[in-house]
Amino acid sequence: MAINIDIDPAAKDKVNFPPNFIDQVPNNEHWNRKTRIKWTILFFIGILLVYSVRTSMSICTAAVAKDLGWNKQISGMALSAFFCGYLLTNMLGGYLADHHGGEIVIFYSSIVWSLLTIALPLVAHSNFLFYSGTSAVLICRFFTGVSQGVFFPSFVSLISRHVAVAERSVVSSAAYSGSAIGTVSTGFIGSIMVDNLGWESVFIVNGSLSFIWVIVFRYFVSSFNIKKNKEPQLVVKDSVPWIRLLKCPPIWGLLIAYFASGMCFYNLLSWTPIYFHDAFPESKGWIFNVVPWLLNFILTNIAGYFANVLLVSGTSVTVVRKLYASMLFLGVCISSLLLNTVETFRQALFVMSLNIGFMSFTSSSLMLNSQDLAPKHAGVLHGLMNGCGAFAGFIGIYITGFILETTGHWSAVFVLTSVVSLIGFFAFILFGSGERLV
Repeated sequence: MAINIDIDPAAKDKVNFPPNFIDQVPNNEHWNRKTRIKWTILFFIGILLVYSVRTSMSICTAAVAKDLGWNKQISGMALSAFFCGYLLTNMLGGYLADHHGGEIVIFYSSIVWSLLTIALPLVAHSNFLFYSGTSAVLICRFFTGVSQGVFFPSFVSLISRHVAVAERSVVSSAAYSGSAIGTVSTGFIGSIMVDNLGWESVFIVNGSLSFIWVIVFRYFVSSFNIKKNKEPQLVVKDSVPWIRLLKCPPIWGLLIAYFASGMCFYNLLSWTPIYFHDAFPESKGWIFNVVPWLLNFILTNIAGYFANVLLVSGTSVTVVRKLYASMLFLGVCISSLLLNTVETFRQALFVMSLNIGFMSFTSSSLMLNSQDLAPKHAGVLHGLMNGCGAFAGFIGIYITGFILETTGHWSAVFVLTSVVSLIGFFAFILFGSGERLV
């Protein structure tokens, strides 16, 4: 079957694809430009809602803690419960997506996490099914994480099969920038809703919108398959060569780097609202929950565009991935240390915005690296690395809660983030690669 890569032929010859990449792509056609745009918009909205649901607890933690009588350690448990469940299903999601199709996995799992989000405030105030409201919240967030754990490995599996390597940075960055908008919208609108309608409204609205998206997603997938008017898409049937993969230094470089970025990112995602509440109690939630993630959204799309420019101009995939990873880790390292020097809310907002902004370079570096190294098994490999990132998030969020509960100071938290990001930098610079392994 001929493979249609929707880029300029002259430019295609200049791109340093991994050896035999074009010949070894799974037997599926790449999406044309029009179809690629439709799928990108659909996933942009989907990822927006994924992060709206994910960050709902971060926005509402202070209000829920007051309502249910939590201390900092229990708040940390509530934030990390999601990631405890999330890390369990990443590899499973990637495997199922590679072998049965990411569309199916995303559809069924999204039904679960959207309904659980709607149910959380209802069970939190009921002792009918659970021993206490705290238990209900922890269990709901755990299974929300379990069901969301398959989303991104399935997304990556689809992108790996249907989007040419030179276009992946743009598609992935554009779709993944929905994470910033989801965080911004939940931070801005959610903060207003918490103040005026109660924290319960945030979960009910986000869950309901997510369920509507699931219905639209199912309709779109069905329509797309009918218009294709052909046999169902072929999926990978080969077994994953784990022994061969785990002997390769680039795999370990990616796993360590993603572990580090996961700890940094999920700590920022979960604890930033609480940091501003503690350090600057008079500050407005709609400001510190919006500005940093708005910058992240802008930089994510700019980064994706210039990564595509670099690839088409002939820069190797390895150089592009390492360049962006360096900006990610060194930027987070420096800005985390600077947070210990701020004295005013404006200074803190500026530095925190830079910190979260630097995280945008993940989408054009580590996020795409599983597709570079093993395109036929991108889903399951992404599941492995995303599981490492989620595990790091689970550990980091809990450690942060423990540090704050025992010391009451944020300085140690920021130093820890800086050290972890430095470890991620050296791991990927020394061992990372953009060349195909299998």
